Order: sequence, then C-alpha cells, then structure tokens
Amino acid sequence: SRVGKDDGWETGGSKKKAGQKKPNPLSFPGFAGKVAEMLLQCHEQGIVTRGELDERVMDDLKALPERGGVAVLSEFMKKDMSRIRNKSAFLNGIICRVQEELQSDRSTSTLGDKVGLGGSYL
Repeated sequence: SRVGKDDGWETGGSKKKAGQKKPNPLSFPGFAGKVAEMLLQCHEQGIVTRGELDERVMDDLKALPERGGVAVLSEFMKKDMSRIRNKSAFLNGIICRVQEELQSDRSTSTLGDKVGLGGSYL
C-alpha cells in the first residue's frame, strides 16, 4: 500500500473561492503528451469520470509507449460505455492486446523486413 495515493488523476489550477462553480482542469502527470490529451478528452466527453479507472490500469497505460497508449485510448473511446460495467477491466483488456501486438511487432521487425511483415500494427 502506497502512502499518498497517485492514481494518475490530478486537478490543476488554484483553489477557487466559494461560489465559483468552474471545475479545475484535470492533468495527467507522467503520461505522454497525446495520451494525456486523450485522457482529458475521455473525461470531457463523459466516457470516464475521475475514480472509474483504478491505479493499476492507469500505471499500465502510463508504461506503454505513446503510440501504444494512443491505440488503447482510441479503441476505448470508440466503444459504447453504457454496456460496460467495469471500465478498468475493459481498458486493461485493450492494454493487454496492444502490449501483445507491440511485442509481436518488435519480435518480427528484423524478420519482417526480410519476409514482408515489417510495418506497424498501430
């Protein structure tokens, strides 16, 4: 158990005076630029709210290279969230598939040039 839990969601900006209703913008420290932008879009579009994605899935997403994170969130954002009960588990499934594709891409990249399999899956 970690002290000072960091689940990847942070509110930015200064504290507002009572009565001001404008919410603080979210920021996603440690995430690649495009991935952080997409996470913010997910929040702004109501696809996911703060606290719906657990710390473990946020850490797994953060560990992906930027192109993998973008691929994961692109697929996640296309889905109908009204049918998804556990968004963390669903996102984790997408992350696992993309990780497998990235590993396969790396292992075939030298061979792929010789047999025409080069190129990216993402």
